[in-house]
Parts: sequence; C-alpha cells; structure tokens
Amino acid sequence: MASRVMTAMKTLRRGQAEGLRATRRMFSDAPVPGTRAEKFGPITWSGLALAGVVGSGAVYYYYSEKDRLQTQLDPKRDTIAQMQAYKADFHPKFKMLTGTRDQVADITKAYRVYFSKADENEDDDDDYLVDHSIVMYLVGPDGEFLDFFTQAARVDDIAAKIKTYFKA
Repeated sequence: MASRVMTAMKTLRRGQAEGLRATRRMFSDAPVPGTRAEKFGPITWSGLALAGVVGSGAVYYYYSEKDRLQTQLDPKRDTIAQMQAYKADFHPKFKMLTGTRDQVADITKAYRVYFSKADENEDDDDDYLVDHSIVMYLVGPDGEFLDFFTQAARVDDIAAKIKTYFKA
C-alpha cells in the first residue's frame, strides 16, 4: 500500500511543478467562509485541529513530521478560495490537495476510500452531497501505513497513539 500511496502523492506534486490546476495546494490562513466538508464534517476532526495534533478534514490524512495533508473529493465545488478558508481553522502546517477527477480517484483508490457524489442538480451547484468514508489514516514519512482512526475515536486516544509512533 505504501508504494501506491506515494505514487499517488507524487502524481499530485508533479502537477504543481507543471503548473496544472490539478496539483498539491498550499494555502494561507485567511479567515473566510469554508467548504461543504466543514459544514457536514464530523466534530472529531475539528477537535483534532484544535488539539494541534494532526489537522482536520473529511477524508484522509498523510502525516509526516513536516506536513498534514488532506484531499478534497470534489474539485468542481471545493474551490481554491473555499479550501483556503477551510484550512484557516487548522494547524499552520496543514496542506490541502486537489486534482483532476482521475488524480482524486488514484489517491482514494490507494487509501481504499469510498466516495460517491449524488446526482447534481444542474440549476443549483450546492444542491448535492458527497458521501464518503470518514477515516483518518496515519502514514509515516516514508509512506508506510501505520494506523487509522474513525470518527468515533477520541482526540486524546488518537494523540496518545500518534505519540507512540512519533516521539518528540
């Protein structure tokens, strides 16, 4: 799994070097309105962000000693401005990823993340939901899968588990 994850991550990073829209994105902390995931995402992830442990979001995470990454599943609706705003609520090292539908599909496949976008109403861009797995993955700096946490996990338990892998 580690090699598939790293391949998917490198694909997104290559996009940045080539100047494509479908790239790894780094954002400022400007406080403006957030994304749909912020509206419907589980409280657990926000608790983690406040604890400054890993960061927060709706789908999954890549953890290293340097970065916390999140991939948005709906690049059409979650614009760069919305992702910038959403990031402002989390740790300063938090970075967000977006990409083409194919790039998002590659990384969700690597992590075995389920997602399905409900039928879109042509007249109203905000009138649909994205159903998805709600899992946080703990991945080492080398891309090795270490652990995972569901939305039922307590922040203190997650923090304690992370500390067993990454000693300060």
